[in-house]
Amino acid sequence: NKLWSSNQQLKSLHKGRKYLKSLRNLNIELKCDDLSRTGFTYLWEFFKNSRCLKVIALRLKTFENHPIGIFIELCRGLRQLKYLTTCNLLLYSWDVPIDDAIKIFKNGMKSTNSLKNLLLGFNFCMGVSDKACEFLAQGSYQLLNLESLRLEFTTCQNLTDDSLIFLKESIRKLTKLRCLEINMEGCYEVTNKGLTHLKESLAALRHLKELALNFSLCTDINDDGVEVLADSFVKYKGLRRLLLNFGGTRIITDKSMNFIREGLKNYPALDTLVLEFNFSKFITDLGIKMLEEGLHGCKSLRIFKLDFLNCEKLTDNSMKYVKGSISELTQLEHLTLKFSLTLNITDQGFSYLKEALERLQKLKILHFNFWNCLSLTDKAIEYLGQGLKGLHNLADITLNFSYCFNVTNSALNELKTALIASTKLKNINFCFSQLPRVSDKGVEYLRDLLKNFQLLESLTLEFCNCQGMVDNSLKHLRDGLRKCNTLMSLRLNFVICIYITNDGFQYLRDILLNLKNLQTLRLDFANCTNITDDGLKYIQEGIRGLKFLTSVFLYFWRCNISNEAVEQFIQSTKLPDLTLCVR
Repeated sequence: NKLWSSNQQLKSLHKGRKYLKSLRNLNIELKCDDLSRTGFTYLWEFFKNSRCLKVIALRLKTFENHPIGIFIELCRGLRQLKYLTTCNLLLYSWDVPIDDAIKIFKNGMKSTNSLKNLLLGFNFCMGVSDKACEFLAQGSYQLLNLESLRLEFTTCQNLTDDSLIFLKESIRKLTKLRCLEINMEGCYEVTNKGLTHLKESLAALRHLKELALNFSLCTDINDDGVEVLADSFVKYKGLRRLLLNFGGTRIITDKSMNFIREGLKNYPALDTLVLEFNFSKFITDLGIKMLEEGLHGCKSLRIFKLDFLNCEKLTDNSMKYVKGSISELTQLEHLTLKFSLTLNITDQGFSYLKEALERLQKLKILHFNFWNCLSLTDKAIEYLGQGLKGLHNLADITLNFSYCFNVTNSALNELKTALIASTKLKNINFCFSQLPRVSDKGVEYLRDLLKNFQLLESLTLEFCNCQGMVDNSLKHLRDGLRKCNTLMSLRLNFVICIYITNDGFQYLRDILLNLKNLQTLRLDFANCTNITDDGLKYIQEGIRGLKFLTSVFLYFWRCNISNEAVEQFIQSTKLPDLTLCVR
């Protein structure tokens, strides 16, 4: 996988075509501000000499020129690939009209009869309209061998219900389809009427195993729309993966939870369930109870995610019903709960979650997001710790308790005690920002915890605006990471920790010198006004010998770093991906 960003680099790829005739998989990402039809002519000729290609992925970002020429060359290239089974085309932030370009692209789609997997993404493309969906439908309905279709239209604000009318007939003819994903997040003109047409599409798909529908921020969709969809996929007895996102629609109520409950009763083989209804202020504890009742038959679930962020009517009773939902899911390997900004959840709610966690012995991934739940205290973390103690297979943990102002250093001590035996952990993400009573003592507890993780690959620690953080905090991290030679990704957030100085960055330099396998680094120390040119120099010394490091993001806004120091850092640091913010 390479990053190609200009016509000249595509020309370089073209020159190497004779060495790549047996290539099977090609992934190209283009920043299109300097791309023209000429560049895609090189790509077409490359395709012509690489007819063994089975998988191609093209990601085209920020295009401002006329796109028709590019799509003409792309279609010429696709016609050469007789063995192509997977095609991923993703456009990001195209502001130009592209309906006519899609009309050309449909002809290229018709020639790829071997295609089984198709992903078309038009995220943040303001030039996409219903007409583009009509052309896509005309091109895709002939792909009779298609097994997976994913369509992404995030924030394409010109799309209306008519787009789903055009796609309806096309999807109905894809009778071999096993996976369907439609993402219309932020398409504000899509309403219940559009979901009625989608229902008719789904009715014809007899072999569907995976269904993902995202209509978040479609503010005119309500319970009636959810009912329409629930009626359509209730018959999929073999469904293994279901993702529904109606977050931000605002007028969803407990009725929708009832419709989903009835549907879940029909999915005994369900492996993955993701339900996102954030900012649904009319959902109450009763809705969560309905979900619990529906989940009783889903004994095979391995992945379960709930997102009810800012559902203000939820209380500890919801956590009780969540406990009832997951306690019987003994095969569960991945659990995500997002209930941030639900102000009525207290420590008592976590006592219920503790009882549920104690039964999930196969759990490998745990993500809890409860930021700005103002009623939570250290007692909640204590309950959580008691539930975590027996999870010896845990490999990935994310905990976010930022803005929970009653959480103190004692919470980090509880986590140390709970996780110290979880030696299989590879990914740790702890967010404890904006907590006035978390200080370097809390990092000292983390130091004792980190010493035990010699398989750690990714670490994220966020302590933004924790005024108790000082240079000693970074010293504790240095001591804790001495044996973490396997670490490949590191992110530290100490924004507005104003007592950290250059002396602390000396410890940070020592950390970096020890991480020989580090690939990705992000350091956020904005508004740490005691950081000067010497601090940046210490970072430079730390990364100098990291031969695997490819991506560095340094956020030092409003630190006392001079332009001369920045220029010297950039000149001496040869990295393919470097971002340095100092103003």
